[in-house]
Amino acid sequence: MTEQKWTVSVDPEICDGYGVCQRMEKSIFQPSEDDDVVRIVAQPETPEVLERVRMAVRRCPKLALKLVPRESAK
Repeated sequence: MTEQKWTVSVDPEICDGYGVCQRMEKSIFQPSEDDDVVRIVAQPETPEVLERVRMAVRRCPKLALKLVPRESAK
């Protein structure tokens, strides 16, 4: 059986660009050049990165991040 893949997304209407997620995993979260919203530049591919992304999702002060199984990501 293959390991479950996950997709992280950000709701730009909610994100205020505090940068908590960026500090936790710079390979996934980057500041936007146009506004204060974070950009998703990659998806978690290793268990270590996935764990840091999960932590970032839980610690987002605005609850703007969402992590869903890749097959059902929309």
